[in-house]
Amino acid sequence: MSKYAAMIGLAAALALLAAATAQADEKDKEPAAIVEIGGAGDWSLRDGSASFGPNVAVEVTPIENWLEIEAGVSPLFGSGRSE
Repeated sequence: MSKYAAMIGLAAALALLAAATAQADEKDKEPAAIVEIGGAGDWSLRDGSASFGPNVAVEVTPIENWLEIEAGVSPLFGSGRSE
């Protein structure tokens, strides 16, 4: 179930980015939001098992050169468990 939630979140973030980019004026070169996509991994020191998964985040700058807000999610899957 977590895989589907991550995919839905990614699709929603990309749709928001596309809508914000389409509405931006050509004079304004700063994007409304930046979508970050990557991979995440974890290695347990206790039992040596590894977990891997996608990483999705959205970054916005409401106050230029002063405030930056970033929110993301990284579900990890491995060894019959999810986190």
